[in-house]
Amino acid sequence: MDAFLADDFGDDVMRLSLNSPHSCWLVAEENGGAVGFARLDFNTQPDSVAPTEAGAKLCKLYFLPESRSRGLGAKLFAAAERVAREHRQPVLWLDVLQSNRPAIGFYQRQGMHQVAEIAYVTATQTTKLWVMKKDIND
Repeated sequence: MDAFLADDFGDDVMRLSLNSPHSCWLVAEENGGAVGFARLDFNTQPDSVAPTEAGAKLCKLYFLPESRSRGLGAKLFAAAERVAREHRQPVLWLDVLQSNRPAIGFYQRQGMHQVAEIAYVTATQTTKLWVMKKDIND
């Protein structure tokens, strides 16, 4: 877990991502405070999947526990999709833990579908993920 957090949220990683023209951070606010966020990376494609069209990767979509199940996730997902379209990305894709059934159901309700199964491998464990995507061409 420490390696994952350092790779995704370490100071240097965050600084690069926040200043990159290839990434976009979105923040969900309610009552004047941040309750969730999402990050998109543009012109990317899954590494472990047969060649697919590059597009926007939804790298993160997180909410405070008390802000879940109130429709905010769908609004933030729609905003991420809108930003991806504005950046002329033909697909929106992500990877999600296979065991995270609530997230998979949420992404399916947003129009995404599974296109591959991959593994996230660390020194101590292997975690199965699904790659999901949504075509967003107009």
